[in-house]
Amino acid sequence: MMSINPFIGRVTATNRITLHPMETRTFTGFVRKMKNTDAAITEAFEDEHSHSAIVCPRVVTVNNAGRTARIPVRICNVTARPIKIKARQSLCQLNEVQVLCEAPVLEPLTAAIQTETEKKGKAKDGNIKDQYGVNLEQTDLTDD
Repeated sequence: MMSINPFIGRVTATNRITLHPMETRTFTGFVRKMKNTDAAITEAFEDEHSHSAIVCPRVVTVNNAGRTARIPVRICNVTARPIKIKARQSLCQLNEVQVLCEAPVLEPLTAAIQTETEKKGKAKDGNIKDQYGVNLEQTDLTDD
């Protein structure tokens, strides 16, 4: 069942953070989960801009027991001044991960490549008949 609101929670800083100019670091944030999910993505707030640092979107796991979780948040300071983030200040928001299309993860890569080459080979055989007027019998040909 897919929910309408993907918002899971607001990640806050556990300690005071000082980011120097052009520095990127990963900090541990704290979140009170509003619903139980296995995976979530860290994103910047859509409605407010609390500090001038950029939050790098990352997929994190939040499947631990309880209503709280520790979340790694990657923050990048692209300004020329140091940024100071106070303890308990909001860093980012956690949104539910939504899968748009499913990749064949369990299928071996060689099997996917072989099916593509077989499709191309059949298309080439059809083109030989059209271009040269030669009819090739598939029974005499080997896979090599």
